Amino acid sequence: MTGAATALRQAASLSADPMFARFLRMRADALFTDDYYASDIAWIELQNPKFDVIFAPYETYLDDLLGVKTSYGAAILVRNEVESRNLAKYQQWVPDIQDALPLPPAPPLPAWAVFDENDAWLTAVRLAPAPAL
Repeated sequence: MTGAATALRQAASLSADPMFARFLRMRADALFTDDYYASDIAWIELQNPKFDVIFAPYETYLDDLLGVKTSYGAAILVRNEVESRNLAKYQQWVPDIQDALPLPPAPPLPAWAVFDENDAWLTAVRLAPAPAL
């Protein structure tokens, strides 16, 4: 992780976008603390970043037992400015398009679902008693 964190910090020092540089430094720190929340928020607060940097433990589907252990993923994507401007023309209609999708109503949440103070559903693991041997 040291090499990855060093590379992220070096990239931050080269960035002309102070908010993007802040995100990179926060992500580098998170590699050692395993707390990615602050850097995820920093990413969300960016305005039209030219690069998309994905570097963290994301994928839980490799954990067949509980679905909580993750594997690391890394990718760097470069924004296509011309196509981004074309796409922006349609952004105003996204809510209408979403409302028009033929989706069935969401099923009710299980009684054991837990919510945080922002009404976000927290991931919960429901454990069953071990069978008697």
